[in-house]
Amino acid sequence: MTKIEPLIDSGTKVVDLKGGTIIPGLNDSHCHISMSGGLRRVMGVIDVSYEQGIRSLADILDKIAEQVKRKPKGEWINVSMADDTKLVQKRHANRYALDTVAPDHPVMLFPVGGHLYIANSKAFEMIGVTKDTPDPDGGKFEGDPATGELTGWMHEYRLHGANLFNK
Repeated sequence: MTKIEPLIDSGTKVVDLKGGTIIPGLNDSHCHISMSGGLRRVMGVIDVSYEQGIRSLADILDKIAEQVKRKPKGEWINVSMADDTKLVQKRHANRYALDTVAPDHPVMLFPVGGHLYIANSKAFEMIGVTKDTPDPDGGKFEGDPATGELTGWMHEYRLHGANLFNK
């Protein structure tokens, strides 16, 4: 007996899918459902939202540093919900800030909005992206205007099929 069977009564319509799967209709009007509710925590992503008490870039870096202490070198650290509009600095971190607390761990930061991603130097090293890597179709690896060095900011790369982090 499955867990659902005790809930069946005379008003229940039972459909045998013969091993198939049915998923309720989920209408996503662009709310990035994978980033909703508690799914981020289940996926092991660090929540650095304002609601979690994050008020500054230092707060974000402290959360990453906590993970560095817990994870072996080389293990990914994923961070989400950074909102530059709610930070005292009113800006996002860059690759160099992330490097200060996680030089030996690849870090990927997913700010709110879903159109900007920020990686540290170790992440770029692990996926083979350098300042000479061409921009993905429809996306952009941001470089420092003076040096061309990667800032860590990647614009729109996932929305246009450049799934670099699944290499």
